[in-house]
Amino acid sequence: MWRVVWGAVLLGALGLVLGNLYGRWRQLTERERFLLSLKEAATPQRLRPDERARVRLLRSPWWSLSRWLPDLWRRRS
Repeated sequence: MWRVVWGAVLLGALGLVLGNLYGRWRQLTERERFLLSLKEAATPQRLRPDERARVRLLRSPWWSLSRWLPDLWRRRS
């Protein structure tokens, strides 16, 4: 019985930590996407190749899908 209770407590704590880390990652990614988009709009010729690749990645549908699914899951629960 106590194993189940402790397992549930540990699982809940792990869920909180991972949820917090995911939120922080998402916030930083949104900020990076915004800043790179501003730089690309103002001076597209000055983007470095790694910045161009990062803009392409952030605009890809897979990145958007990975952002949309957790939001959908949160709204339903």
